[in-house]
Amino acid sequence: MRGKWLLFGGCLILLAIAAGAITVWRKQQTQPAPAAPAPPPAVVSGDLSLSGKVEARNVVPVKSPSAGTVEEYLVNEGEEVYEGQLLARLNNPTLASEREQAKERADKAQERLNQFESQMLAARLEVSRGRAELARIKDDYARADRAYQRQSMLNQQGATPRLTFEKAQKEFEGLRADLETTTARQQVAEGRITDLTRDIEAARKTLEERNTDLEAAEANLQATQVHAPVDGIILTRKGDAGAEIQQGEDDLFEIATDLGNLQVVVEINQAQQQTIKEGAPALVFLTEMGNEPMNGEVARVADGRATVLFQNPNPLIKPGLTAQVKIRLP
Repeated sequence: MRGKWLLFGGCLILLAIAAGAITVWRKQQTQPAPAAPAPPPAVVSGDLSLSGKVEARNVVPVKSPSAGTVEEYLVNEGEEVYEGQLLARLNNPTLASEREQAKERADKAQERLNQFESQMLAARLEVSRGRAELARIKDDYARADRAYQRQSMLNQQGATPRLTFEKAQKEFEGLRADLETTTARQQVAEGRITDLTRDIEAARKTLEERNTDLEAAEANLQATQVHAPVDGIILTRKGDAGAEIQQGEDDLFEIATDLGNLQVVVEINQAQQQTIKEGAPALVFLTEMGNEPMNGEVARVADGRATVLFQNPNPLIKPGLTAQVKIRLP
């Protein structure tokens, strides 16, 4: 009997232990699992290989010298240009109209000056002829005067026929009238020369002013022709023909210069940005160079980008190409 009670007590103990184990297990299942610790940031070591675009270090923007509409583009992106080369023509109706008006005023001023100069030639010819005629009449008048004075003296003495005296008197008086008329006419002609000289000087001054206005209008119109300020390669241009342009506000073109010194810009993540150091050596590989390595150097690391500078040994290498860059990490 005692053995049965012992067996019964042992079973109760085992059941209690099992119930406790089940309770603990259920509590463990309902409690959230502890969060796993964040992995440490990846540390990159050795060489880091990245891909990026070849860019020019030096870029010259070409702003529009005039407002208007692009009438014609003469170059495309990627083309080489030389300083002074005509790149585009703009259409500005206002400037064209101002130039036409200035030319019309200048032409009228030139025409007026030409008229005065033609009149001056005629006036000088008239004065020259008048002087010759006046000299002749003065000589004739002097002879007639001497003859008349002589005949007057003889007539007073009754030593000359009356008809001879009257003829000398008539000739003298006629030449005196001619001399007075010719002298007056010559004075008018000489005065005309003075007036025309003054008119010509004024007309020349007006013409100079009109030509200055025309030159300014033509210079303004020349601003509708866009020329390259430097030698280089066209990186970008604004739109196509017909695009509206504002003076000095829009970059019509961007020209890459000094193509012997280029750079590659690559995108990097935060861990790489913390690892890459400015001044680190790098190698640049280009398919166009047969993937021969070119020495470079990290010049800037910021804003998720790394800039690698390198010297360009081949004129065929231009901005826009894709390059592989291998950066030496510490």
